[in-house]
Order: sequence, then structure tokens, then C-alpha cells
Amino acid sequence: MEAGRKLLNGVESNGKVFFICCISILLCGSSVEGLSRPSENAIRFLAKPELSVLNEIRIQLSDQKNPLHINYPGEINRLYLQAGDKLLWLAPDTVKMHAGDAMMILDCVLQYGLSHRDYHPQELLYDKLNLYTSKFSKIPFAKKARFDILLTDAMLTLMNNLHYGKLNPEHTAEQIDASGFTGFRANNTLMSALKSGDFTGVVAGVQPKSKMYLNLQYRMHLLEGRYTAECYTVPESDIRKMAINMERLRWVSTDNPVYMLVNIPAATLNLITPETSYQFKVVVGRPSSPTPVQRGVVDFFTLAQPGPRWAFESNKVMKISIRGGAYKQLFNKKQRSLSMGSVLVEQPAKLAGLLLKQDNAMVLAFEMNNAIANHKTKKINLKNPVPVIITYLTCEVKDGVMITYRDIYKQDKNLEMALYGIKQPFIINNKINL
Repeated sequence: MEAGRKLLNGVESNGKVFFICCISILLCGSSVEGLSRPSENAIRFLAKPELSVLNEIRIQLSDQKNPLHINYPGEINRLYLQAGDKLLWLAPDTVKMHAGDAMMILDCVLQYGLSHRDYHPQELLYDKLNLYTSKFSKIPFAKKARFDILLTDAMLTLMNNLHYGKLNPEHTAEQIDASGFTGFRANNTLMSALKSGDFTGVVAGVQPKSKMYLNLQYRMHLLEGRYTAECYTVPESDIRKMAINMERLRWVSTDNPVYMLVNIPAATLNLITPETSYQFKVVVGRPSSPTPVQRGVVDFFTLAQPGPRWAFESNKVMKISIRGGAYKQLFNKKQRSLSMGSVLVEQPAKLAGLLLKQDNAMVLAFEMNNAIANHKTKKINLKNPVPVIITYLTCEVKDGVMITYRDIYKQDKNLEMALYGIKQPFIINNKINL
């Protein structure tokens, strides 16, 4: 089985070149024949506990010689409580469990822009899994519990990394793990996956659903996992650029079907609707006065005279607003990082009209057009506030082609180093062989 793992993901590094060949088993809901569905009694079996798993967690966390290092102790405790304080993954090899599925998912984390080292690779080994299941009754409970706990932590960590991102500035691992946290709970979803006939699909389903993210993830999938043992030469910088921008998109994921996304490096605003998306040119802050990355809502806009001058704003406190109606000549420039930090949008009247259309407020659209024609000042409230995401994406994939944008605020290098755990800058122009 160790050979199978090497085939799934062989990584050899000489400092400049990485060789990666990985069988893809995950792509937004795909599953592997023969591995996806447990036997009928697998969930009910959940390995006879010789001792309490929860007690074993406490014992091994305090072990001075070989301490247990886990990322989400709170979620782990909640999950084992849900499971009746029993093993989740290990059982005699005559009982179908999802340990093999989970191990293969962890083997292919590169296609999500993540790193194996974050998921206990030194302890989660195929030979251990084979030994512990084939000789289940002869293995001490402490060893089985340790493997089971670490595999649980690895999967919880992966699912949180896929959903929130590894380095989310708003949601740290400690916050997510706290009992009072009200967002996505990986322990609940993992329990659902264990009971599901589509384990890999449930795990992959925690990712963002935005088209920009899915396009990047599919491109990464093609590069890292489409063909078995067939290699491609791809610039290493492209792989890392896709990885850090997938990470950024995890930070700003939204379930709202209508929202505005401002991409600072591209100097664009996209109004996303269930049917389509509309793109507008914007002017963003210059490097000396950068536009901040942030989230908020627009719940009203105003047009003021003379001009008209437009402002798309919120009754809640936002650091900046989206404005329009001035400096029209700036939108003809290719590089539009020219403002003092505000976002200036081209065609603000069109944007306002589209917002009112999504708000089912065509009467207000008529009033807006009348105010424009008669040079009047007007404030219009939206019944349904529209989320605004101002983010920093230096690449995206359109029609299968990767497009890069200038790193105007020089943020890519620091995020790459943090995501990959590197203390020194990367060597430029390396190649990654897939």
C-alpha cells in the first residue's frame, strides 16, 4: 500500500525542481469506485472501544515523551462525542470504513493549493493503516487511538482549510475551534461524510462555490491530477500564484447569490447575479494609499448635483465607499491604481440600475432616471443589501487560460512564504514537473 501512496503522490525536490504525479480522486463532488461507500454496518460498528477515545486524547496530549499535536481539539472532542466515544476510522479489515478514502484525499491536497506537511504525514502512513486493520485485535488501543485521532484532526484541518483558508485573517483556527463559534462546523460535516455514500463528495463540497474559485481549482486539478503517471512542465510560480489566490478566495466566500466583487489588481468590479455577471472598470488606490481589502454591504446609493456624483454606501461603518461620476478619463488607462484609496466605478448609473433590477425595484429605477434627467439629488435605499467584497487577486482563469495581474501592492511574496512555511524568498523561474 506504501507503493500505492507513492504512485498517488511522488514528490522529489532538488531545491529547484519538484516532480509531482498524483491520481486525482477529488474534484468538487467526485468519488472513487470501490472506496466511496462503507459496508452496511460500518457506522454502527465504529470499532469496539477497549478504552475511551476521549480519555486517550487527554492522556496523549499530556505525554511528555511523545505528545499528541492536534489543531482542532475542540472539534475532535465534539466529533468523538457524536460518535459515542468510539474509533471513527479503524476496524478489522473485514469491515469497510472510510480510512482509505481519507488517506487518499490527504495524498492529493496539492491540487487544492495546500501542503502535505499540515496533515500529520509522518504518522498517517499506509503501512500503519494496513497493520492496524489486519491485526486489529492485537494492536494496543493507545496506538489505534492515536492514529484515529490524528486522521480525524487531519481531515478536520483539511476541511477547515478548504472552507475558510489556512491563513484567514478573520477566522483563526482557535476561533473556529471554540465552542461558541457559529460558522461552518467541520466536525458536523465530517460526521455526515462518514455516514454518506459519497464521502469524497461531501468533503470536497465544503469549498467555495464562486466561479472564480472553481475555475482556479479546476485548472489546478488539470495540472496536478488529471492523468495517471503522465507529466507536464509548468512554471512553479504559476502553481504558487494559483494556490495563494485560491486561499484568498476562501477568505471572502459568500452564500449570497447577488454580490459585488472588486478585484484591486485587475481594477475591476463584478456584479455577480444568479443568471450572469457584469463587469465594470474601476480606479483603485495607488501603492502609497492602497485600497483596503474588506467586506461590507451596500444598502443605499445617492446621486448628487452637479455631476451627477454617485456614492454606493452602507448605513454600517465601512472604511471606504464606491463612487462614480468623476475623473472619467482615468478609466481609459491600462493601470488604474490612481486614487487616494477610494474605489471609483465607471458607468455608475448602469450599476445602480442593475442593483435596482436585482432588488425588484423598477419604480425606483424610473425615479432615478427622472432625477438624472432633471439634475436632481436623490437617495435610494435597497430593500435587500448587496454584499461587497473588496479583495486582492493576482490571477484568475478565464476560458481555461490563466490570466495574471500586476502585484501592485507587493503582497504575493509574503502570502506565498506564509502559505508554504518558507522563511526565505522563493527562487524565481523554477519549474514544477507534473
